[in-house]
Amino acid sequence: MDAKNPEKLIDLAIQCLLRHESVAIQALEYIPRDLFIPLFIAAFKGGHKNILSEMVKVWPFYCLHLGTLPVREVHRELLKAMIENLPLYPAKNSSSRKPKLRILDLRLDIDCRIACPEVRIEPPFCFHSCTYSENSVTKIDGQLRLTDLESSIHLPRPIELLMDLSLDGSLLEREFLMLLMRKIRESFGALHICCRDLQVDKLGDCKRTLRILDLNCVNRLLVDKGSLSDITNILSQMSHLQSLRLLKVTFRSLSGKVFKNFLSHLQRMENLKELKFSSFRLKNHLESVLR
Repeated sequence: MDAKNPEKLIDLAIQCLLRHESVAIQALEYIPRDLFIPLFIAAFKGGHKNILSEMVKVWPFYCLHLGTLPVREVHRELLKAMIENLPLYPAKNSSSRKPKLRILDLRLDIDCRIACPEVRIEPPFCFHSCTYSENSVTKIDGQLRLTDLESSIHLPRPIELLMDLSLDGSLLEREFLMLLMRKIRESFGALHICCRDLQVDKLGDCKRTLRILDLNCVNRLLVDKGSLSDITNILSQMSHLQSLRLLKVTFRSLSGKVFKNFLSHLQRMENLKELKFSSFRLKNHLESVLR
């Protein structure tokens, strides 16, 4: 140990736990909640998939954000493991640590802590939770408080998954989407996917995938190759768009109904701050543009 930079006892304890995976997993029932955040950071950076999986199940805070943690290709399996182990149902063992996690945020956000500071209000609060969707945790919980809690105790717990998506048609992307769809089915709709930044390659191939999303959550949209008709259709489901980038868009007429509908949707986007077009292709009516 370097005398000039002595490691903290807490860091030594965490490294010891990470070297003994089974001990670390058993200790999750008993360690102070203040140790969860530094243990999570170390486990994520070290690629300890099994420990992360168990931590998500008993996470003692309302929300869990990746924040500034670096997410690279090698971390994809860690993200999948965290989603796989989201605590959709209340703990069956009453003596075990009850899961409190309601919001899992897999986005990179330099202004976000691993867990939001707790404030003395009820119900619990997350500064980054979804505010637009009717399926958000906040709104669903509000509805549940008006119903019989006894009748809903065995139902899936509303959980929110915040993430940015890039639909590029790759095998890795398809496997990831299959996991999301399976978790949505398992939750009977209680899992809300809140996508703030959406990138789509070949929009025509992604229509089915887009059905699992509430497009009203999207703040930033990039479409690379698609028809203006399909783009207009998804814009009709968005109200809070801040950035729109369209590449390789095809349409037939500047005076047609589709183009007029597209413009009308742009006009109602009150929060739109960035608009970029590239390679718009007008089919069969080039002469009318050149006049």
